[in-house]
Amino acid sequence: MGATELWHLGGLGATFQPIRLFDEPEGADLDCAVVTPDNAFAVGRTEAVFLYGVDGKGPCYVFEGRKHKLLWFKRYLCSLSSRPSSDRMVLTVYDLKNKMICFNSELESPVVHMIYEWDNLHVLLKDQNQR
Repeated sequence: MGATELWHLGGLGATFQPIRLFDEPEGADLDCAVVTPDNAFAVGRTEAVFLYGVDGKGPCYVFEGRKHKLLWFKRYLCSLSSRPSSDRMVLTVYDLKNKMICFNSELESPVVHMIYEWDNLHVLLKDQNQR
């Protein structure tokens, strides 16, 4: 198994058959891959977010900017990205089923972490006054 491969083990009873889901030479950046509720594997790259399933590469969604983090929140794909023209991070929440942007905001402070817990999306920002 190479460094850019993702395998899924599944089957009935005691027999498991490995299925190769993701085998791309570009790989995936840290925090830029997430599993969707439909068991697809989403990978964020600068040019788009690509979905992979048991049948191989599936649909892709073209979103602007270099992806720094992807997170699946309820039925939404959350993307933390940066635009080439700005140093600030942009948080965008996409509804892929209805093909629309639900939320889009340029953040004033650097993002420390994004967490989905208790049916809420929490975005932790760094305090600019601390050193």
